[in-house]
Amino acid sequence: MPEKFKWCKFSEVDLNDDFFTPLKEDYEEFSDWFLKKRNLEENALVF
Repeated sequence: MPEKFKWCKFSEVDLNDDFFTPLKEDYEEFSDWFLKKRNLEENALVF
């Protein structure tokens, strides 16, 4: 299963994807946190 995961920049991840809707609804600060990671050019492990 490791081949299903990959590293990418937060800037490559679409914050408007439906996957993030519950996170944004449950955690008011989620979008701010995500954008901070994007601005810092950090990496995310995605599936």
